[in-house]
Amino acid sequence: MANEDVPAYIGRCKCGAIRFATVDVPEYRESNADYIAQCIRDGLRIEPVTVGYVRKMGLNDCTCKMEADHDNP
Repeated sequence: MANEDVPAYIGRCKCGAIRFATVDVPEYRESNADYIAQCIRDGLRIEPVTVGYVRKMGLNDCTCKMEADHDNP
């Protein structure tokens, strides 16, 4: 995806690490809903961002004790 302004969602851990990212486009919305729901159940905070933000920030290593819970959202 070349457009940095495409909407996306991230799942941020309590320690601030970005553990999940997905593009918000119509063809992915149904599966995104399932993944996002699981992230919420796992305790991640969901935030709307852009693809450019995700590319700039990248996914991070979790530094809290919940790391194992986030490996399979």
